[in-house]
Amino acid sequence: MRLKLQGLPNKDTAQSLMHELQGLRSVLGAKQVSSSAVDAVFDLELSGGLSNPADMVQAAVLGPLNRKFGRQCFNVGGATSGEIVATFESGCSDPAVLSRLATLPPAALIDAPQTRREAVVKSPETLKKISI
Repeated sequence: MRLKLQGLPNKDTAQSLMHELQGLRSVLGAKQVSSSAVDAVFDLELSGGLSNPADMVQAAVLGPLNRKFGRQCFNVGGATSGEIVATFESGCSDPAVLSRLATLPPAALIDAPQTRREAVVKSPETLKKISI
């Protein structure tokens, strides 16, 4: 499935998101196809049984990323057969929001059960941040 993210603040954000995508449990494979100053396109191989691809991307890919950002930054804007288009909300370009990509553990860990988070993350301050 192809995932097109529109409205990204820069190419560095696209690179960071590629790293996040590769770590998500439901993503079996991810490859960045292209990136411009504001858009990035990824080819994803996803696991899951939801019949609607847009629902699957929203729940298994964008949901964990939104939890990492601490707010609803990505929204599915459209879907065709094989391509999902999601927009990055402009308010999420704030440096305080974007810094969560670099300062918090991977989105996959944020979605992990509490016992797993406690086994991996040793800092109480970080545990508090990811307990969203």
